[in-house]
Amino acid sequence: MAASTPATLRPMSSFPNPPRLARIARGDTPVPDDGGVRERAERRRRREAWDARRYRSALVPIIREVLAALDARADDGAPLPPDVLDRILRRHPRDGAGLFSRSELIEGCRALAREEAFAADVERFARGVRRKRVRTLSGVAPVTVFTPPFPCPGRCVFCPNDVRMPKSYLAAEPGAQRAADHGFDPYRQTWSRLAAFRATGHATDKVEVIVLGGTWSSHPEAYRRGFVARVFDAISDFGEGIDRRAAAAANGAA
Repeated sequence: MAASTPATLRPMSSFPNPPRLARIARGDTPVPDDGGVRERAERRRRREAWDARRYRSALVPIIREVLAALDARADDGAPLPPDVLDRILRRHPRDGAGLFSRSELIEGCRALAREEAFAADVERFARGVRRKRVRTLSGVAPVTVFTPPFPCPGRCVFCPNDVRMPKSYLAAEPGAQRAADHGFDPYRQTWSRLAAFRATGHATDKVEVIVLGGTWSSHPEAYRRGFVARVFDAISDFGEGIDRRAAAAANGAA
C-alpha cells in the first residue's frame, strides 16, 4: 500500500503571524533547541542498532530464569515483582557494564526465540517483564501525535507561546519532545510510538489515535486529511513490518 502524501502546507510567512513566528518562518531566527534533541536521537539510534545475539550468553539464562519464575507464580499474566526481576538481572550483567533494560530483554527474547526453542513463550515473557502495564490495560494502545507549530487566530493571554511547539503546548512535555524529534511528521511519530510500545512488551493490535495541536482547526482541510491519512499509513505499515520513516524524513516535516 503506497503511503499517502499530505497536501502542501502554505508557508507560515504567508499567514498573519506574531513577529517572532514570522521571523522564524522566514528563517531569520533559528528555532531554539531544548538541548536534548541530539541526545535523544543518539539514544534511539543505539536502541535500534542493538544486536541481541551479541549478548546471547547472558540473555538466554535471564530469559529461562524469568520464564521459570513466571511458571512458579499463580497469578498468570501478571508481571514479575521488580525485586525478583532485579535479582535475576544482577546474576547476569551485560558484559560487566550494567544491567539489561526491559526493552533489551524483550528484543533479545524475540531475536533468539526460534534458535533457543522458546518461540511460544515470547509474549508471556514480554508481559512478565514489562512495566506500566496500565498503559494498555484496556487492550488499546494510545498513540498521541502532534501537529506542527502553526499560527493561531486567537489571542488567549493564558496560552503558552513556545515557538517550538503548536499553540498551548510546551517543549518540556515528553509527547511534545517526541513530536519535535520526528519533525512533527505524522508517519514518523506514529510508527516510532508503536515501536516503543512493542519494545516494552505492549500489544499494538488495537490503537487509539489522539491528535494534539492547539491550532488543528486552523490548518487547511486538505492538510488535516493528509495528516490523518499518514497516521493510518504508519499503523498499516507497522502491522505489516514495513518501515518508511527514512522516506518520510527525506520528504521533510509534516
